[in-house]
Amino acid sequence: MIRTLAAIAALAPVAAYGADVSVALSGLPSTEGAVEVSLCTEETWMTKDCETKTIRADADPLAVAFADVAPGVYAVIAVHDENTNGKLDLRWYGAPKEVYGVSNNPPLRRGPDRFEDARFDVGEDDIELSVVLRGWGEGRR
Repeated sequence: MIRTLAAIAALAPVAAYGADVSVALSGLPSTEGAVEVSLCTEETWMTKDCETKTIRADADPLAVAFADVAPGVYAVIAVHDENTNGKLDLRWYGAPKEVYGVSNNPPLRRGPDRFEDARFDVGEDDIELSVVLRGWGEGRR
């Protein structure tokens, strides 16, 4: 009986677990509102289809974790939704009013951030990222 159970267990599919991706945030100009952190693939980059977690801007620590992320290529974008309206507010000429940041902390550039600049590979090992939120004008970094 025990030998039969061992044989059945050996034939059962093994569950594949992914890595955990932890994201520490810094650079918020205030503790008002919330921060939305999205884990995206190249196909979902800059869309609502990313896996998104929301935390209060006054959370301590200011961090989120995505558990069991399947191996692949991803990028993170974080937005400080200071007025909690659920979106990144833009100025009349298109520049963000609220601070944001992406993985790898590439230099600010005109236009949307590129997936290629923010990408990172997820394999079997857990990943710890640090994202600095910043923005244009009004004393922002």
